[in-house]
Amino acid sequence: MKTYLMTWNPLRWQWDDLAITSAKSLAGKAPLATWSCGNTKSILPGDRFFLVRLAKEPKGIIGSGWVTDAPHFRLHWDADKAAAGVPSLGVKGEWERLIDPDIDSPLGLKQLRTGRLSDFNWTPQSSGTRIPEDIATDLEELWAAHVGMTSLGTVAPDSELAAMEGMEK
Repeated sequence: MKTYLMTWNPLRWQWDDLAITSAKSLAGKAPLATWSCGNTKSILPGDRFFLVRLAKEPKGIIGSGWVTDAPHFRLHWDADKAAAGVPSLGVKGEWERLIDPDIDSPLGLKQLRTGRLSDFNWTPQSSGTRIPEDIATDLEELWAAHVGMTSLGTVAPDSELAAMEGMEK
């Protein structure tokens, strides 16, 4: 299994159902995800992905999930390019956890720029950047701790909100 970083720039694409999708993920329903993967064709079903929100505060990791389909061409996510028939390479997956940044804080860039995590570029220009295994391991641990925080700022029991099913405690 490999781990990839997907990007979202809310100044370029409006995510109309983010709040609904986030609520479904919190309820454990694994809503479907379709996301651009830049030019990366090596992503496989079963690979892990994280989503980073860029360009607008609050910035940081807002989601995690699992890839269900290999990269494929589809209409571009940009409405003008889609209208012109321009394709975009994308993947399908399932959201494991998705944070609505209007309610909960992302795993911030400041946290991502500490220790070994600082060796990775958390603000790439496009989606589909592979995260090295050692950094992905640290990210998993940090993310699991982060999503254990509720919107009220209290830590939820591990059994209720765990970023990774079967993760050792």
